[in-house]
Amino acid sequence: MIADMECEEAVRAYAWAMLRRDRNFSLIDETLNWRMLGQALRLGEQLARKVRQEEGAISALKSCERLGIAVKRAELALPGRMVRAVYTDEPREVKINRSCLPVLADQLKELPYQKKPFVNVQAQEAEAQPPEALVVEIILAHELFHYYERKEPAWNPQLAPQLTRGRWLKRRVRMQSLSEIAAHRFAQVFLQLPFYPGQMDIKSQTSEVLTNYRQKARAFGEGGNRYV
Repeated sequence: MIADMECEEAVRAYAWAMLRRDRNFSLIDETLNWRMLGQALRLGEQLARKVRQEEGAISALKSCERLGIAVKRAELALPGRMVRAVYTDEPREVKINRSCLPVLADQLKELPYQKKPFVNVQAQEAEAQPPEALVVEIILAHELFHYYERKEPAWNPQLAPQLTRGRWLKRRVRMQSLSEIAAHRFAQVFLQLPFYPGQMDIKSQTSEVLTNYRQKARAFGEGGNRYV
C-alpha cells in the first residue's frame, strides 16, 4: 500500500482537480465539497481493501470473470469526449473502447510507474505489452467499482451531497465526479498502483495541480492530513 505522503497528497490534489470540473461544483458549499472529496476517496479505498481481502491478489480481469461480468472490446464514442469503457447491468458486461488503449498507454509512459507496478497481474500478460495490459487492468478495476456501487444503493447518498435552499427545500445533487474519484481510488488500491489513475483525466502539470490544492488545503487548515 502506498504510504508516501507526497504520493498521497498527489492523490488528493488530482481528485480535487477532478471535483472542480464537475458541472455542479459551484452549487455546493466549498466546505461540503471538501468533505465529500474525502468521503469519495475513503469509499474507494475501503471497498478495494475489502475486495482484495475476500478475493486475494487477483487481476481485475479475473475478478470480472468471478463476478460473471463479460469483458468486450468495441468502438465507443460520445461527441467531444473520449469514452474509455461502459459498464451495464443488463447484460452484465464491460465494453472497453479499443481506440483509447494506445492513447492511454502513451499517457502512462509519462506517469511515475515501474514496468511491473502491481503484483496481481499474471506475469505473461504484463510482459506481452506492459502499457496496454496496465491500461486494461485500470479500466476494468475502475468499472468494478461502478459494479459494486450499483450493487450497494446505500452508497448513493454518500456520493450525492444534500443541497439546502431556504428553510424547507432540500434535494440531493448528483456529482458524477465523486463517483469517478472513488472509482479511481478503488482502481489504485485494488491494483496497488504507485499513482492515482485520475491523473490521466487532468491535463495540467503536476506542479500546477499541487499548487491549487495546497492553497485550498491551507484555507481549510488541513495541512498534511491524509484525507480531507
